Amino acid sequence: MDLSKLSELLAASAKAAWPVVAVVLAILFRKDLSGLIRRFRKGKILGQEVELSEEVAALRTSVDQARKEVSEQPPSQHAAPAIHTEQQMGEADVLSAIKANPEFGMIRLSSLIEKELQQLSTSLGLTNSQTRIPVPSLTRLLVEKGYLPKNTYNSLQIFWNLRNQIVHMPEVVNNASILGTLDSGISLLKTLKEVPREINVVVETGIVLFMDFLCKRKHRDVKGLLLEATSPDKSKKYHRIFPTTNPEYYQPGKQVSWEWNLQKVWHDAWYKSKLEGKIVKAWDTAAEFVGRHMD
Repeated sequence: MDLSKLSELLAASAKAAWPVVAVVLAILFRKDLSGLIRRFRKGKILGQEVELSEEVAALRTSVDQARKEVSEQPPSQHAAPAIHTEQQMGEADVLSAIKANPEFGMIRLSSLIEKELQQLSTSLGLTNSQTRIPVPSLTRLLVEKGYLPKNTYNSLQIFWNLRNQIVHMPEVVNNASILGTLDSGISLLKTLKEVPREINVVVETGIVLFMDFLCKRKHRDVKGLLLEATSPDKSKKYHRIFPTTNPEYYQPGKQVSWEWNLQKVWHDAWYKSKLEGKIVKAWDTAAEFVGRHMD
């Protein structure tokens, strides 16, 4: 169908019951309409702007409630990652992207939110770092397990719905709606980062382990990985050692996720602690630590 004729037909229809006609035409001329939309002035279709003000307002209210809930949430006793510098830089990237192109800023922001959720879930031992789970399912899992409050889930649902409309139909979404969604989205990302969590950082790797307290008989197939943990409320720091068969991977100073290989287990291990200057019991029984660098 000639797009110019279709354009005239749509313009005439706009003066009447344009919503009904638009739906019918969208079904009958889906491909042609797709091309036509790109020719309309940005933010306009049939002389109308797609307003998302109610949804944006609902998002703002939900995010405010979520931030309050997170601030009142007791610290989790499970290990979780810290906010990495790369993610902090990501927020600056979002702001830069927004100035250049709001839609691109939305894509960047939503990717950071997804990454934050994936890392939180992985470090809590709920998912594997190599398994990608859709944001709605991942959020629901974190809420069901008690790691995210209910309003955070509601906020993510509203944000993701708005995000999909803005990313897939930027030509017809009001700019004020886009900017309002971005503003609340940045607050939502900050809220996720404020969820109480334990920080685990590599202190030393490749530690020689022994099968006896006199340190005479070495464990030949495993090395020790020493981590420094910071409590969720940041009030305490302590060290703990775990077995690894891949000591070359870990780098001192790197933050790691909380993952395990339960197929490999070692019993009774000691090591010569440089920090304490004496022989220390490493563990009675421990599975292999396979956490990944958070970056």
